[in-house]
This record gives sequence, structure tokens and C-alpha cells, in this order.
Amino acid sequence: MVCPSSSQWCVPPSHPCISTLFQVVEQIATGEPLPEAAAALRSCGHPEDLCSLASKTGLLNPDPAKRCTLEQVLERYPLEEPWDGGSDGVPISPC
Repeated sequence: MVCPSSSQWCVPPSHPCISTLFQVVEQIATGEPLPEAAAALRSCGHPEDLCSLASKTGLLNPDPAKRCTLEQVLERYPLEEPWDGGSDGVPISPC
């Protein structure tokens, strides 16, 4: 990375952080979670189809055209009660 105030490198290209950054970018680009995250998702106890939303076959596909849409999510998981748009996702009962 080049510092904004000079043409000198803030972090040399050979710095270990740069390779880590590229690994993160690659994971995002491929949609593959870290092994620890994949293991946590497998052992979380939620139904497999719900867990698939947190994968590249669901909402995390790097290609926006292949991501699960909100309409598809709502078709698979309809709201049990009308949602009023509250920030916590909990419906507010009418007075």
C-alpha cells in the first residue's frame, strides 16, 4: 500500500499482512468460508437448508446474479407474523 502523503510504501508488498489480505479477498471472491467457520456452521444444529443461506449457494455468492433473492428467502421461510420493519426484526404489536 502506498501512503497517501508520499510515494513510499506504508506496508512493503512482501509483508505477511499483504498475503493475508489477499487470502481474505480470495475467500470473499470464491465464497468459501474459513475451515473453522464451515465447521461451526455444520455443528450449529440449524436445518441444512437454513444453513445453506449462509453459503455461496445462498446469500453469499460472489456473483450477485446467482445470490438468493429476498423473494426466494421469503418463499422458503415465510414470516410467521407480519413484520413492521422494526430494527430488531420483532413485530411490534398494534395498540
